[in-house]
Amino acid sequence: MAYQVLIVDDEPVIRFGIRASIPWEQHGMQVIGDCANGSEALELLHNQSLDILITDIKMPVMDGLALTREVIARYPHAKVILVSSYNDFDYVREAMRLGAMDYILKPTLEPEELLEVLHTCIRQLQAERSMHDVIDAYASSTRQLERKKVEQLLKRNLLQKQPIESAASLPSWMETKMWVVCVRLDRVHEGRSEAEVGELERTIVWEDLVETFYDQLDRGYALHISSEELLLLLPAESEDASFMEKLKGDLESVIGYKLTMGMDQADHAGQLNEAVEHSRLACQRRFFEGLGHIYQHEVEAKAVQTTPLSSQGESTQANQPEFDRFKSELMQKVRLNDNEAMQSLLQTWIKTWQALSHTACSHGDEMRIKHEACELLSLQFSNHMESVHLLERFDAMKETETIEDFLDTFLTQVEECHRLLDEKQDRHPSYDSPMERALDYIHEHYQQDIHLQEVADIVHISKNYFSILFKKYTEQNFIDYVIQLRIRKAKELLEHTELKVYEVAEASGFNDVKYFSKLFKKMTSCSPVDYREIHRGR
Repeated sequence: MAYQVLIVDDEPVIRFGIRASIPWEQHGMQVIGDCANGSEALELLHNQSLDILITDIKMPVMDGLALTREVIARYPHAKVILVSSYNDFDYVREAMRLGAMDYILKPTLEPEELLEVLHTCIRQLQAERSMHDVIDAYASSTRQLERKKVEQLLKRNLLQKQPIESAASLPSWMETKMWVVCVRLDRVHEGRSEAEVGELERTIVWEDLVETFYDQLDRGYALHISSEELLLLLPAESEDASFMEKLKGDLESVIGYKLTMGMDQADHAGQLNEAVEHSRLACQRRFFEGLGHIYQHEVEAKAVQTTPLSSQGESTQANQPEFDRFKSELMQKVRLNDNEAMQSLLQTWIKTWQALSHTACSHGDEMRIKHEACELLSLQFSNHMESVHLLERFDAMKETETIEDFLDTFLTQVEECHRLLDEKQDRHPSYDSPMERALDYIHEHYQQDIHLQEVADIVHISKNYFSILFKKYTEQNFIDYVIQLRIRKAKELLEHTELKVYEVAEASGFNDVKYFSKLFKKMTSCSPVDYREIHRGR
């Protein structure tokens, strides 16, 4: 960016001469105007930046001394060059005391002399900017270090459920009211299985969310406690929690996913453990009451959004003896291999789960029905299927985010288990196994937009079952395996070709160069450009 220069002199000939005598743009400068006195100059400078002021001392309306005082007060970094007459030395002395950079005598004013003084100003401006950059970088590094220390202290105490006492290392705002917010990602697997999302992608999403949070707020902490949730701590500057809607929207616009939040308020750091539990409970209401809302932990809790919540009432959950009797009845049908009766019994019990969606339910209700579903699946199929297959199906049900998702997933898992049992006799190991054929296909097509369903279709296996087999066979889920192949290809291209980074990304199978760069740095600890420089130098 060019340095901004203003010329002020009551003599038009002097102003014109100064402006015309220097090739400003060639020397990285731009004249923003010329004025006849200090008052005109200040009016022109309204909403303008200024780096160098060239001014006469004696002028009508406002002289150069008054103008110098105002300019240095408004622009502390600005450099002032005085243009004076022989009889102005007393004024020059005063101007230099105020902070003027140098002076030039009008009778001997030459372009070379003025240009030399201007270059001196520029060198000093550059040095000061560099020093400010160093100071800012140091201050930022110090703030980040202090923030990390507090984050580690909070994480350790929260994970160990230890009381967080007042400490010199905690900021003062944590001794007053604060919001404690539990954040969960909604529909991370929308249209994609867990195998197609990958741990790396989730990690990047969380990192973007944390970075955006710190960009938005001067005070607060973002604690990544687990892969499933993020805790936000920020001052409760108002009892009104509506500000959280804006923050939620800002975060969602950056990460590309919807969020559900649960909130509670702590009066001081000593109440954090309790407030964290309350915020988690509030967030878990999403299972029965809907995703994408902000839930506040209150006796008569309501979502911050206008979407009405479920009506309050007593839970219709069945007690344990009733479930035990149901399991006994189901077990009898399993022994008799009466599939029709088993399906009828399951539908009966599903109605008890569906009833919960019309009541004010707790996190315990969610965990209970998921546990019951795992038990029912195990009763029917544990004697006929490998435990690893059942465990994968248990995980699929546990990861559902709403009661509707859970019911659909449960019925799908039951149907899939029956189908797998029917096909069991037709499958036998061979050299040309489905997994070997799948890997061959992946290695041939990973640079294209390849999907889990596509590969499953190639080897004639259902998507869910293929996902289970693939992870068991490779010890990686599908997308992480594909990403590993793409990054390996990108390394080869960076080392052995002159392709630009975006071309390397495209040739390796990545459609988004920004995502590619983040992922590459995550996996190699350096950017694609740095990687190329390092490996070209070998």
